[in-house]
Amino acid sequence: MAARAYHKPDNVEILDMHRGADTSQVRFPPGGCVQPNPYLLLALRFYAKKEIKEQWKAAGIKVQYCLPREINQAAEQYLSEHWQELLPQAEALLAYINKSAQRKQRSNPSTIPVQKSGAE
Repeated sequence: MAARAYHKPDNVEILDMHRGADTSQVRFPPGGCVQPNPYLLLALRFYAKKEIKEQWKAAGIKVQYCLPREINQAAEQYLSEHWQELLPQAEALLAYINKSAQRKQRSNPSTIPVQKSGAE
C-alpha cells in the first residue's frame, strides 16, 4: 500500500481551535500568572461552609433541612468577603496535613523487616 502525500490547497486556512485567545493581546500582572493552591481553596471553602452553618444554627435555622446549593452559595459569598479571616485556619490545616503525610511516609511499613515464624 503506497503512502499518499497530502496536498493543502492554497485557499484553505487551518485554524487552531484549541489555542484560544490571541496571546499577543493577553497582558499578565507584574507578578506573573499565579495559580492558587487548589488545596488551600478547598480548605477555605470548608471553613466558610462551617462558619455559615454555625451562623444559621445560631439564628435558629435547621441546617439539615437546607439545600446544599443554598449552603454553597452562602459560603461562597461569605468567602469572597471574609477570606482573609479564614486564611490562617486554612493554612494551618494544610500544614498539619502535610506534616502528617510526611510522618506517614517515614513510617512506611514496607521498609520494616518482618521475622518469619516456623521451622526451616
